[in-house]
Amino acid sequence: MTYALSRMIYSLARDELLPQSFKQLSKISRVPKNATLLTGVASAIAAGVFPLASIAAFLNICTLAYLILLAYGVIKLRKDKGMPKEGEFKTPLVPLLPILSILICVSFMLQYSLDTWIAFGIALVVGLVLYFTYGYHHSTLMEEK
Repeated sequence: MTYALSRMIYSLARDELLPQSFKQLSKISRVPKNATLLTGVASAIAAGVFPLASIAAFLNICTLAYLILLAYGVIKLRKDKGMPKEGEFKTPLVPLLPILSILICVSFMLQYSLDTWIAFGIALVVGLVLYFTYGYHHSTLMEEK
């Protein structure tokens, strides 16, 4: 999980949605060193402060929310761009499968405790504040359009 998180931080920094210091790679192994350090320190602090079950529940609810966004994105992409072209990835039975995916993910999310929802809400607010105060204004993705 920490490997994926450090790569996600690196990718966000590469798109200038996070500070540029997080996209620095080590010279020998080409690992995003600052993103890996941030992830390691944050993981160590979380592991020392919170019980493993709480961390697992938080990560699960975040993953389910991500999968809901992904399923919604497939529906929107198909609506806006039409059928995939030759050689592009095809999701079968759109919008049935993405809607089913959203319903299943929501049903799993509703099984988590209030503490997990509060932690998820706090993380969501922190992420939105970071995006709208830093990422939105620095993003190179807007320049490509």
